[in-house]
Amino acid sequence: WDIATGRCICTYEGHLGPVCSVAYAPYGMTVLSASMDHAVLEWDTATGQCIRTYERHRGPVNCAVYAPDGQTVLSGSTDHTVMEWSRDFGQCIRTYRGHADEVNTVAYAPDGRTVLSGAGDYTIMEWDRVTGQCIRICEGHRGSVKSVAYAPDGRTFLSGAADSVIMEWDRATGECIRIYEGHGSPVNTVAYSPDGTTVLSGHRDKTVKEWDRATGK
Repeated sequence: WDIATGRCICTYEGHLGPVCSVAYAPYGMTVLSASMDHAVLEWDTATGQCIRTYERHRGPVNCAVYAPDGQTVLSGSTDHTVMEWSRDFGQCIRTYRGHADEVNTVAYAPDGRTVLSGAGDYTIMEWDRVTGQCIRICEGHRGSVKSVAYAPDGRTFLSGAADSVIMEWDRATGECIRIYEGHGSPVNTVAYSPDGTTVLSGHRDKTVKEWDRATGK
C-alpha cells in the first residue's frame, strides 16, 4: 500500500493458504509472507515476483521475520519448531526445538546474537544462534504466548499472551521485571516505541493500548 494515497500498489499472489504474517526486509527491497500452506515466500518489491520459497515446516507457518542484517530469515510453525534460513541458498541452516506446542511468534535480538520464540505452551524461549541451544525459558503466562519483541537497546523483551497479560523480562537474568495488566482482553501483539519509553499492545477487544514503561500504566 502507498502510505500517501492509501492505495494498493502491488498484490503478491502465490500462497495456497491464508497468510498469517508479513515482514519487510531491513532495506525494503524484499518482503516475507508466512502462510498456512506450510511455506514462507520472499517477494521482490520492485517486480512483485516471488524470488525465494522457504519450505521444510510440517505445519502452517505462523510467523516469519528478517534478521537485523538481512542475511537470514526466522520462522515459527504449528509443528512446534523455529527454523532459521539462509537467504543466499533458501535452505534451513538451523532448527530450534524445545516448545511443546505451536510457535506463534519469533524475533531477532537487535545485536543478532539470540532469537526469541513464544508458543502455545505458555513459554518464551531465548536461543543462542551459534549453538542453536535454548539459553533461557521464561515462564509466567497462563495462556498461549502470541507476541514477543525485544527493546531497541536489547536489554529487555516483551511478551503478550492470551491470558490478557503483558510481561517485560530482563534479558540478562530472565526475570520478569514488569507486568502490564488490567485491560481484560487477550493480547495479540506487542511492540516497543523506537525510543524505548513506551509500549504498544493490540487486543482481541478491538483496542490498541499504549503503556508508560516507567509506571507500567
